[in-house]
Amino acid sequence: MILFGTPDFSNATSHTKTCRKIKLLGINGAINLGSATYHWKQKEITVDEAKAGALGGWKIVDKEGANTVNIVKPEAPTDIEYKAGQSATTYAPKPAKVYDNNGHVTATGGQNRPNASGGVLRYMISTDRLGNESIGKVNKDYYVELKKQGTTIYKDFDVNPNSHLYANLVFSSAYGKLGLTSSGEKIKMKIVDAYTGQPLSELTRKDGKASDTEFIGQPGSDSDGFAALWRVVKVPEGTTKVRVFVEAGDQPTTSDYLNGHKVEDGYIVAGLGLTPGPALTLTTTVVSGRDKEAYGYTENSIYKNAQQGTFNLTLSNHGGVGVVYQTRYEVTLKVP
Repeated sequence: MILFGTPDFSNATSHTKTCRKIKLLGINGAINLGSATYHWKQKEITVDEAKAGALGGWKIVDKEGANTVNIVKPEAPTDIEYKAGQSATTYAPKPAKVYDNNGHVTATGGQNRPNASGGVLRYMISTDRLGNESIGKVNKDYYVELKKQGTTIYKDFDVNPNSHLYANLVFSSAYGKLGLTSSGEKIKMKIVDAYTGQPLSELTRKDGKASDTEFIGQPGSDSDGFAALWRVVKVPEGTTKVRVFVEAGDQPTTSDYLNGHKVEDGYIVAGLGLTPGPALTLTTTVVSGRDKEAYGYTENSIYKNAQQGTFNLTLSNHGGVGVVYQTRYEVTLKVP
């Protein structure tokens, strides 16, 4: 998994938020589980700081009003108290940031968002989830906020020409409505030739739909807050390096909980997995008898009636993931 280096949080800003009503939503309404104080460190990264290596090689596109990102490191919650009848079985606080869109959010409607009285739903965007292999194992205790719509980061990677590239972006939404999928702010990923800017498209779809060159992550309301955007793209012949763009996309559809404000501290990205696929070439040799030169194919060759021979086929992999034995290939030979 490609991360954002090893950030220095020694000069980061520390934040604290006490949530006095941790709620569990059920068919009988909200249940008050208890309270806890959440802590996190946060550091803003500028375009120049990213160029200097603050994001582990990732750069920030310099757009007016959308040219900084945050690195967030949640820390262990403290002052945990349980209401009568509740325990760690029903409510086990994890390291998490409490999101309020810079003080604009005042209604409980999704994970991590407190209301005016300090109430928040128990489902938080916790870095514990980043060790889950089902979405791509990150194994880090921090993540990046793109913050505002339009903010874009990018990084270049070497690839094998004429191959496949497997991409897996681990991301989340700070303002998705609990219980509704695809309601949070959206993340966009685009992969282009680093030298020409030509977009790379995903593999041909079975359903006949045109292949996309821009991939949209639509976070749902996973109980631990992270999801994965998976794509397989085709690397054309001649492409040796790609540039991966990750952009803060559309605003969440839960605008009723933002009081008319746009998202200012969302669009969460935790890591990117890139695996180069097989780079295959197929060569053929025409053999007639034991003499490879006797009837080898050329543009002006004339084949005798009922002539017999063999085709030797060699399939070579020049890098990336190996060709597994279950893979099937269809080879068509045309004789002029």
